[in-house]
Amino acid sequence: MRGRLRGKPRPAARRRGVAGGALDAFLTRYLSDRHRDRPDAGCPMAAFAGEVARQDPAVQERFGAGVEGFFEAVEKRLPERDGEGDAGRRDRAIAIVSALVGGMALARATAPTDPERSSEILAALRRQLGILGNGVGGGGA
Repeated sequence: MRGRLRGKPRPAARRRGVAGGALDAFLTRYLSDRHRDRPDAGCPMAAFAGEVARQDPAVQERFGAGVEGFFEAVEKRLPERDGEGDAGRRDRAIAIVSALVGGMALARATAPTDPERSSEILAALRRQLGILGNGVGGGGA
């Protein structure tokens, strides 16, 4: 249960439109040039993910708790798919977070020498994660 209630019925608007709009807005903000260019003011996971394995267990546990929180935040923004269930939504959230963190790391790494490629990474992720998250097109352009 990971410390939250599951299986609580949600209104139809939450299952379809409202959650999808919240996801699109989140993807647009996270996968922006501004977020890429300001790692000091953005999500630290993309900057530190590769370093955490070399840190002491206390740091690793805190990082893991942050990862779980990120999974939960994205999962809350996912519209429900008919017949999917909680496990399917969690799988989508894990895939989205993993792509967000890895994609942002790639976008930041390529931006100084190849800004067009960096922007292409962000735009492709907005489109594809919008599709994965919403089950339709979207994710911002």
